[in-house]
Amino acid sequence: MSVMRFFLFSHKSGRIGAAALAAFLAAAVILSPRIAAGQQVAPSRLTLSQIEQLITHGVPDSTMHTEIYEHGLAFTPNAAIVESLRAKGAGPLTLSAIKAFIPKKEQDPIITATAQPTSVNRGQAAVLTWSVLHALRVTLDGKPVQTHGTVTVSPTQTRPYLFKAINSQGKMAEKSVTVAVVAPIQQQTPTISLQATPGRIRKGETTTLSWHSANCVTVTINGVSMLLNGSQAFTPAQSTTYLAECKNQAGEASSVALIVVEPNSYTVVTGTRITVRMIDSLDSSKASAGQSFQANLDQDLLCGGQVAVPKGVVVQGRVDGVKKGRFGTEAELRLELTEIYINQQPQTVTTNITDLTSKGGGTGTGEGINTTVDGVIRDFHSNKVIVPSGAVLGFTLQQPFTATLNP
Repeated sequence: MSVMRFFLFSHKSGRIGAAALAAFLAAAVILSPRIAAGQQVAPSRLTLSQIEQLITHGVPDSTMHTEIYEHGLAFTPNAAIVESLRAKGAGPLTLSAIKAFIPKKEQDPIITATAQPTSVNRGQAAVLTWSVLHALRVTLDGKPVQTHGTVTVSPTQTRPYLFKAINSQGKMAEKSVTVAVVAPIQQQTPTISLQATPGRIRKGETTTLSWHSANCVTVTINGVSMLLNGSQAFTPAQSTTYLAECKNQAGEASSVALIVVEPNSYTVVTGTRITVRMIDSLDSSKASAGQSFQANLDQDLLCGGQVAVPKGVVVQGRVDGVKKGRFGTEAELRLELTEIYINQQPQTVTTNITDLTSKGGGTGTGEGINTTVDGVIRDFHSNKVIVPSGAVLGFTLQQPFTATLNP
């Protein structure tokens, strides 16, 4: 029940002033028809409208001691509060001033809480999330927490988590969220198989890897994530082992497939022109039959448009014969190729014999004139043939041979 008590007395004499008494009596008429001057007023209910009527009659020069029970909350606007209002220029105590000092009814606490997921296997975790409004204190299972937050829990068995909140008026709210702990599903052992089709290819060709897994959560091939089942084309530059792995909570499994990249083999046919650039130098006046020399292949040897032997490989040759030039006779060097090095291994070849003479070859040659053709020096005056390093010579293949290149 609302209770208001008014004590009116003179600031100077402590006696009830006439104006104050008149105001008090006016209030008494409103509050109780039987009230006497100076008597305490204890109405069954004092409304804001009645307070307003009381202030209309006014007791601005008196100290007012009031206890107001509004919605169950106690409030005492004493003399200090009244003086404070006046100091702020509020003037006489007004209804709005009284309202400003009457606390509002505080709302009940509201708790929102969830668990995600609500069901876990033993050893797994769940996240509790909560938000609380209109509360001074919040607890989770009896331990203080913030009004908003999250926490990770790993229960060993099904259990509730209890949130409690209380406001300044002592009103309390509760909210319980339950995390269920279930027995984990027994996972089966994973399996995987990997197959290459075909398993042997030549360099530049493509093979297909196919794999099939069961009871797997993840699958990788040589560390790269793949679908649980599938196939994919691969073009390895060299022989390669592929490792497929799959896993689940029960374990892991693997399978291996080897793709062999075979060397490319080409047949270089009879009549193929072989051009070489000399590494060594030859002089008909110093060379001897059987003497060997080295050169580099100056152009690729092709087979069906493919490079059978690449430019730059080492070529071995031999001096088939030599004739020293004398007065009246010409000097001569007879040269042939005997080996081509493929994959750093010698491959026997048979070519024609290239005959170089001190008088032969080249446009503009003539007796007594030195000439150079493709780097070969035909010295007519000294009657000798010189093949320096860097000279280019041409040969024709007399028998076919097979060139096998490593991938």
